[in-house]
Amino acid sequence: MTIPLHASRIEQSFRRGFASYDSHASCQKEIASKLAALFLQKSGVTAVESLLEIGCGTGFLTRALAQRLSADHRVLNDLVPESREYLDRLPDLGYWDFLPGSVETTPLPGQFDLITSASALQWVSDTPALLQRLCDHLNPGGWLAISSFGPDHFRELRAFHDQPCDMAYFGSEEWHAMLPEDMKVCHIAQDHQTDWFERPLDLLKHLRKTGVNGNAKQQWSRRDLMRFSQDYKHQFGTKNGDVTLTWAPVYVIAQKA
Repeated sequence: MTIPLHASRIEQSFRRGFASYDSHASCQKEIASKLAALFLQKSGVTAVESLLEIGCGTGFLTRALAQRLSADHRVLNDLVPESREYLDRLPDLGYWDFLPGSVETTPLPGQFDLITSASALQWVSDTPALLQRLCDHLNPGGWLAISSFGPDHFRELRAFHDQPCDMAYFGSEEWHAMLPEDMKVCHIAQDHQTDWFERPLDLLKHLRKTGVNGNAKQQWSRRDLMRFSQDYKHQFGTKNGDVTLTWAPVYVIAQKA
Protein backbone atom coordinates (compact mmCIF):
# COMPACT_ATOMS: atom_id res chain seq x y z
CA MET A 1 0.00 0.00 0.00
CA THR A 2 1.40 3.41 -0.95
CA ILE A 3 1.82 5.84 1.94
CA PRO A 4 0.55 9.37 1.08
CA LEU A 5 3.28 12.00 0.87
CA HIS A 6 2.18 13.86 4.02
CA ALA A 7 2.00 10.58 5.96
CA SER A 8 5.47 9.65 4.73
CA ARG A 9 6.88 12.96 6.01
CA ILE A 10 5.19 12.47 9.37
CA GLU A 11 6.54 8.93 9.63
CA GLN A 12 10.08 10.07 8.87
CA SER A 13 9.90 12.90 11.37
CA PHE A 14 8.59 10.77 14.24
CA ARG A 15 11.06 7.98 13.46
CA ARG A 16 13.87 10.54 13.73
CA GLY A 17 12.48 11.84 17.04
CA PHE A 18 11.70 8.52 18.74
CA ALA A 19 15.10 8.21 20.46
CA SER A 20 14.64 11.56 22.23
CA TYR A 21 10.83 11.56 22.49
CA ASP A 22 10.41 10.23 26.03
CA SER A 23 12.82 12.74 27.53
CA HIS A 24 11.43 15.80 25.72
CA ALA A 25 7.69 15.23 25.14
CA SER A 26 6.53 16.29 28.62
CA CYS A 27 3.29 17.91 27.42
CA GLN A 28 2.31 14.81 25.43
CA LYS A 29 2.99 12.64 28.47
CA GLU A 30 0.81 14.85 30.67
CA ILE A 31 -1.97 14.82 28.07
CA ALA A 32 -1.88 11.01 27.84
CA SER A 33 -2.05 10.67 31.61
CA LYS A 34 -4.98 13.07 31.83
CA LEU A 35 -6.86 11.28 29.03
CA ALA A 36 -6.48 7.94 30.83
CA ALA A 37 -7.70 9.47 34.10
CA LEU A 38 -10.66 11.17 32.42
CA PHE A 39 -11.74 7.97 30.72
CA LEU A 40 -11.71 5.99 33.96
CA GLN A 41 -13.51 8.78 35.80
CA LYS A 42 -16.24 9.33 33.21
CA SER A 43 -16.79 5.70 32.21
CA GLY A 44 -16.25 3.82 35.46
CA VAL A 45 -14.67 1.07 33.35
CA THR A 46 -11.75 -0.86 34.87
CA ALA A 47 -11.59 -3.83 32.46
CA VAL A 48 -12.31 -4.47 28.77
CA GLU A 49 -11.99 -7.48 26.51
CA SER A 50 -10.59 -5.62 23.48
CA LEU A 51 -8.78 -2.30 23.11
CA LEU A 52 -7.40 -0.42 20.10
CA GLU A 53 -4.91 2.39 20.64
CA ILE A 54 -4.06 4.65 17.70
CA GLY A 55 -0.74 6.43 17.38
CA CYS A 56 0.81 4.74 20.41
CA GLY A 57 4.33 6.04 19.69
CA THR A 58 6.70 5.16 22.53
CA GLY A 59 3.82 4.24 24.83
CA PHE A 60 2.77 7.20 26.99
CA LEU A 61 -0.95 6.38 26.82
CA THR A 62 -0.25 2.65 26.62
CA ARG A 63 1.52 2.80 29.98
CA ALA A 64 -1.06 5.09 31.59
CA LEU A 65 -3.92 2.77 30.65
CA ALA A 66 -2.09 -0.47 31.45
CA GLN A 67 -1.52 0.75 35.02
CA ARG A 68 -5.24 1.30 35.60
CA LEU A 69 -7.21 -0.75 33.06
CA SER A 70 -7.02 -4.49 32.40
CA ALA A 71 -7.59 -5.71 28.84
CA ASP A 72 -7.74 -9.26 27.50
CA HIS A 73 -6.34 -8.08 24.15
CA ARG A 74 -4.70 -4.82 23.14
CA VAL A 75 -4.14 -3.82 19.53
CA LEU A 76 -1.52 -1.06 19.41
CA ASN A 77 -1.19 0.97 16.21
CA ASP A 78 1.39 3.44 14.99
CA LEU A 79 2.40 4.89 11.64
CA VAL A 80 6.06 4.16 12.47
CA PRO A 81 6.86 0.40 12.53
CA GLU A 82 9.78 1.01 14.95
CA SER A 83 7.21 1.92 17.60
CA ARG A 84 6.99 -1.78 18.38
CA GLU A 85 10.55 -1.78 19.71
CA TYR A 86 9.51 0.71 22.41
CA LEU A 87 6.29 -1.12 23.23
CA ASP A 88 8.24 -4.36 23.68
CA ARG A 89 10.00 -2.73 26.63
CA LEU A 90 6.78 -1.92 28.50
CA PRO A 91 5.80 -4.22 31.38
CA ASP A 92 2.37 -5.61 32.24
CA LEU A 93 0.69 -5.15 28.85
CA GLY A 94 -0.65 -8.70 28.78
CA TYR A 95 -1.68 -10.09 25.39
CA TRP A 96 -1.17 -7.52 22.62
CA ASP A 97 -0.60 -7.19 18.89
CA PHE A 98 1.07 -4.42 16.95
CA LEU A 99 -0.69 -2.90 13.93
CA PRO A 100 1.63 -0.72 11.81
CA GLY A 101 0.41 1.85 9.30
CA SER A 102 -1.95 4.76 8.85
CA VAL A 103 -5.20 4.28 10.76
CA GLU A 104 -7.03 5.89 7.83
CA THR A 105 -6.13 3.09 5.42
CA THR A 106 -4.92 0.08 7.43
CA PRO A 107 -7.62 -2.62 7.90
CA LEU A 108 -8.76 -2.74 11.52
CA PRO A 109 -8.99 -6.23 13.04
CA GLY A 110 -12.50 -6.71 14.33
CA GLN A 111 -14.55 -4.93 17.00
CA PHE A 112 -13.41 -3.24 20.21
CA ASP A 113 -14.74 -2.24 23.61
CA LEU A 114 -12.44 0.80 23.73
CA ILE A 115 -10.75 2.82 20.98
CA THR A 116 -8.36 5.43 22.27
CA SER A 117 -5.74 7.85 21.03
CA ALA A 118 -3.66 10.68 22.54
CA SER A 119 -2.18 13.54 20.49
CA ALA A 120 -2.38 11.73 17.15
CA LEU A 121 -5.64 12.44 15.31
CA GLN A 122 -4.64 16.00 14.35
CA TRP A 123 -2.42 14.42 11.68
CA VAL A 124 -5.21 12.66 9.76
CA SER A 125 -6.56 14.01 6.47
CA ASP A 126 -10.32 13.41 7.03
CA THR A 127 -11.31 13.50 10.69
CA PRO A 128 -15.09 13.00 10.30
CA ALA A 129 -14.55 9.97 8.05
CA LEU A 130 -12.04 8.50 10.50
CA LEU A 131 -14.39 9.00 13.45
CA GLN A 132 -17.13 7.17 11.59
CA ARG A 133 -14.72 4.37 10.73
CA LEU A 134 -13.56 4.01 14.32
CA CYS A 135 -17.06 4.05 15.75
CA ASP A 136 -18.10 1.37 13.24
CA HIS A 137 -15.47 -0.82 14.90
CA LEU A 138 -16.85 -0.26 18.41
CA ASN A 139 -19.01 -2.89 20.05
CA PRO A 140 -22.42 -1.72 21.35
CA GLY A 141 -21.70 0.06 24.61
CA GLY A 142 -18.07 0.51 23.57
CA TRP A 143 -16.09 3.64 24.34
CA LEU A 144 -14.17 6.24 22.36
CA ALA A 145 -11.55 8.13 24.41
CA ILE A 146 -9.34 10.52 22.45
CA SER A 147 -7.35 13.69 22.77
CA SER A 148 -6.40 15.96 19.90
CA PHE A 149 -5.81 19.71 19.64
CA GLY A 150 -7.98 22.79 19.28
CA PRO A 151 -7.65 26.00 17.25
CA ASP A 152 -5.38 27.71 19.81
CA HIS A 153 -2.76 25.00 19.49
CA PHE A 154 0.72 26.36 18.68
CA ARG A 155 -0.82 29.80 18.14
CA GLU A 156 2.60 31.43 18.42
CA LEU A 157 4.05 29.38 15.56
CA ARG A 158 0.95 29.91 13.47
CA ALA A 159 1.48 33.66 13.74
CA PHE A 160 4.67 33.04 11.76
CA HIS A 161 2.94 30.72 9.28
CA ASP A 162 5.15 27.89 10.43
CA GLN A 163 2.53 25.47 11.64
CA PRO A 164 2.47 22.00 10.10
CA CYS A 165 0.33 22.01 6.97
CA ASP A 166 -2.97 20.18 6.67
CA MET A 167 -3.39 19.89 10.42
CA ALA A 168 -6.84 19.17 11.82
CA TYR A 169 -7.46 21.48 14.78
CA PHE A 170 -11.07 21.43 16.01
CA GLY A 171 -12.76 22.99 19.03
CA SER A 172 -15.11 21.26 21.44
CA GLU A 173 -18.29 22.08 19.51
CA GLU A 174 -16.79 20.83 16.26
CA TRP A 175 -15.80 17.52 17.85
CA HIS A 176 -19.33 17.17 19.19
CA ALA A 177 -20.76 17.75 15.71
CA MET A 178 -18.36 15.32 14.01
CA LEU A 179 -19.19 12.34 16.21
CA PRO A 180 -21.62 9.81 14.65
CA GLU A 181 -25.22 10.00 15.83
CA ASP A 182 -25.03 6.69 17.70
CA MET A 183 -22.32 8.06 20.01
CA LYS A 184 -23.38 9.54 23.35
CA VAL A 185 -21.02 12.29 24.46
CA CYS A 186 -19.95 11.95 28.09
CA HIS A 187 -17.22 14.56 28.15
CA ILE A 188 -15.72 17.10 25.75
CA ALA A 189 -13.41 19.79 27.08
CA GLN A 190 -10.74 22.16 25.83
CA ASP A 191 -7.60 22.72 27.88
CA HIS A 192 -4.48 24.88 27.60
CA GLN A 193 -0.88 24.23 28.61
CA THR A 194 2.18 26.43 28.21
CA ASP A 195 5.75 25.41 27.48
CA TRP A 196 8.60 27.81 28.25
CA PHE A 197 11.91 27.89 26.37
CA GLU A 198 15.03 29.92 27.00
CA ARG A 199 15.35 30.81 23.31
CA PRO A 200 13.17 30.41 20.18
CA LEU A 201 15.84 28.14 18.72
CA ASP A 202 15.44 25.84 21.73
CA LEU A 203 11.75 25.64 20.87
CA LEU A 204 12.53 24.57 17.31
CA LYS A 205 15.00 21.95 18.56
CA HIS A 206 12.34 20.65 20.94
CA LEU A 207 9.85 20.21 18.10
CA ARG A 208 12.43 18.34 16.06
CA LYS A 209 13.37 16.06 18.95
CA THR A 210 9.72 15.07 19.44
CA GLY A 211 8.85 14.75 15.73
CA VAL A 212 6.13 17.38 16.00
CA ASN A 213 7.48 19.32 13.02
CA GLY A 214 6.78 16.40 10.69
CA ASN A 215 4.53 18.33 8.31
CA ALA A 216 6.18 21.76 8.45
CA LYS A 217 6.36 23.49 5.10
CA GLN A 218 9.14 25.95 5.66
CA GLN A 219 12.83 25.29 4.92
CA TRP A 220 15.07 27.39 7.15
CA SER A 221 18.17 29.29 6.08
CA ARG A 222 20.53 30.78 8.66
CA ARG A 223 19.06 34.21 7.99
CA ASP A 224 15.53 32.82 8.39
CA LEU A 225 16.47 31.36 11.78
CA MET A 226 17.94 34.64 13.00
CA ARG A 227 14.91 36.63 11.85
CA PHE A 228 12.49 34.09 13.34
CA SER A 229 14.34 34.12 16.64
CA GLN A 230 14.30 37.91 16.88
CA ASP A 231 10.65 38.27 15.88
CA TYR A 232 9.42 35.41 18.06
CA LYS A 233 11.18 36.78 21.12
CA HIS A 234 9.77 40.23 20.41
CA GLN A 235 6.17 38.95 20.15
CA PHE A 236 6.15 36.11 22.65
CA GLY A 237 8.99 36.83 25.06
CA THR A 238 8.26 37.04 28.79
CA LYS A 239 9.58 39.39 31.43
CA ASN A 240 11.98 36.65 32.47
CA GLY A 241 13.50 36.60 29.00
CA ASP A 242 12.20 33.21 27.86
CA VAL A 243 9.50 32.48 25.25
CA THR A 244 6.25 30.52 25.31
CA LEU A 245 4.52 27.89 23.20
CA THR A 246 0.82 27.13 23.74
CA TRP A 247 -0.65 23.63 23.68
CA ALA A 248 -4.44 23.34 23.40
CA PRO A 249 -5.54 19.74 23.95
CA VAL A 250 -9.16 18.70 23.49
CA TYR A 251 -10.45 15.63 25.35
CA VAL A 252 -13.37 13.57 24.02
CA ILE A 253 -15.08 10.69 25.86
CA ALA A 254 -18.12 9.09 24.19
CA GLN A 255 -20.02 5.81 24.34
CA LYS A 256 -21.71 3.90 21.53
CA ALA A 257 -25.40 3.19 21.95
